[in-house]
Amino acid sequence: IRVETCDAQDLASLHRAAIELAGARARDHPEGGVVLVRIPPLWLRGAEQHPELLEWTLLFTSPQQRSLEQTYALAALVLEENPQASVGITVRGAIGQRDGEEAFARLAHSVEQRLGLTLTSYGLLVEDLDICRAIVAERPIGQAHPNSLAARALRETAKLVYERAKKSMLS
Repeated sequence: IRVETCDAQDLASLHRAAIELAGARARDHPEGGVVLVRIPPLWLRGAEQHPELLEWTLLFTSPQQRSLEQTYALAALVLEENPQASVGITVRGAIGQRDGEEAFARLAHSVEQRLGLTLTSYGLLVEDLDICRAIVAERPIGQAHPNSLAARALRETAKLVYERAKKSMLS
């Protein structure tokens, strides 16, 4: 995983930067890969000019009610800008698996009932003491504690995201 930033000033320049990066990465890594683009929420308005950026959107939320409400609002905005959008959700900061699953279920039910959109779960990132230890050690969780619950959950989420991205490229 490599994180890059760009000096995009709007959605159009962010889209150009993402296309350029994807092309450069494809030349450097012919075996394939995925480029994820983080879109500032304020830039979602007007995204109908670049619907491909919202074809598949991954939103992160936590089990806290306020976070679920904000994620609902973002899902509604994505759908407003691209009615054909597919939205995935990763729940982060859950105390345990049940906490995360219940949060996803509440959000998914609300979005389905009000917006008619079926959300897809892209994993659960649980709170884990090993995450704090990895941060203190300034090491990625996957290296610092590769067998921890948090590292396994992160790998599973990454796998789900990668498989979805590959599916998009094939369709």
